[in-house]
Amino acid sequence: MEKYFLNLNETIKEYLKILSDEIPDFLYNYINTPLFNIRFIAINDFIDSFKNPESVNTILLPFKNLINDEYARDVSIKIRSSLNGKKKRGEFVGSFPSYGYVKDEKDKHKLVIDEVAADIVRKIFDWHVNLGLGKIAILNSNFK
Repeated sequence: MEKYFLNLNETIKEYLKILSDEIPDFLYNYINTPLFNIRFIAINDFIDSFKNPESVNTILLPFKNLINDEYARDVSIKIRSSLNGKKKRGEFVGSFPSYGYVKDEKDKHKLVIDEVAADIVRKIFDWHVNLGLGKIAILNSNFK
């Protein structure tokens, strides 16, 4: 009997994996949580499926989940759009500039050449382009 239950349990899990692509996330979570004894906690909504199982059986839970997912997707699209606009205007949007550059003190979205590293970068470029040295050969040269 136990073997049959384990096989049935695995079969249900496989079906849920297949269906998870087909049904919305909120419905998958709504079905999956009580079925496999998974604890669901929503701190802001005072929902805990172990302490108060009835709190999960409300119709509002899947809709709140759906609204939160849509809000996160909307914010993500807006941030991506903002970053793409900055990139199109030529502004630097990274955290750390590449070696040989530093952020401008007046405008953090503008890069300026780091004069200390500029000589090293020029040497590496010259060795690669004019002498045809590869990465390993440049590393072995010890920057002489």
